[in-house]
Amino acid sequence: MEIDRCRHCGLCGGVRRALNLAERLAAEGRRVHCCGELAHSTLLQNFLREGGISVWTGEERHWERRDCLLIPTHGISPARRERLRSEGPDQFDGTCPIVRRNGERIRRLSAEGFRILLFGKKNHPEVVGLAGQGPVAICESESDLPRPDGRRTALFSQTTADGEELAHFAAVVRDRFPNLKAVPSLCREVLLRRKELYQALADGSYGWVVVVAGERSANGRALAAIARRAGVAVAVAERPEELPNCIPWGVGGRLLIASATSAPDWAVDGMEQFLRKRAGGLFPAAGLGGAGPI
Repeated sequence: MEIDRCRHCGLCGGVRRALNLAERLAAEGRRVHCCGELAHSTLLQNFLREGGISVWTGEERHWERRDCLLIPTHGISPARRERLRSEGPDQFDGTCPIVRRNGERIRRLSAEGFRILLFGKKNHPEVVGLAGQGPVAICESESDLPRPDGRRTALFSQTTADGEELAHFAAVVRDRFPNLKAVPSLCREVLLRRKELYQALADGSYGWVVVVAGERSANGRALAAIARRAGVAVAVAERPEELPNCIPWGVGGRLLIASATSAPDWAVDGMEQFLRKRAGGLFPAAGLGGAGPI
């Protein structure tokens, strides 16, 4: 089997920036507590934990001078940020610049009288943080849309929303809100990875796609959905031992590796090394999971 890898893989700039900040603070002797997961990757969280960087879920605790809080890439609401600033230790901002920009736009347009619609998952931390930027109607589907009231309306989306789902939703919203202002909100890095995968699968030469991603990664799931829509078998895994054992190693064909923006570079490298060795017959499939395509 031939193994290929997408050009755009590994951590995106926003997650890398937050990770570098966390590591720098720890190296300075600070005890770093992240306000939620830095990004949706179990491997990344384990790596941080080994470096003494913990996840703080809001439980009451006694803060010491070495303690500091790190705002994760998904961001938090302004109200929570102010509360933590008054009650907690020093605070450092690891919010993705794109998420921060979307929050600033929501505040500005809300102040100008726009009704704000936000397309995304209601319990996703990025959506929760953005919803706190002003009066926002979170919409997972068209059934969540409010009634038009004559106000100008602005549509934002979760930065990792599925592009096809967003396009369908935006078309429905435009029919109901003729004065709609659609604000580009998707992450450019996410869009690059989706475009690359679409183009790579267009000629039908790949039989499998392995997406290196955690199970909670929205952009990892979106990459998997692109492969499925192209009729390609897909597995989503962070580690080689999570791969299904039904990949037909001995019958030729081509397999493509893609990754979520929260997948550490070393995890993608490790997956590629494993797949190349496995495809070359250097070790058997024994020990791999048997769940089949995800």
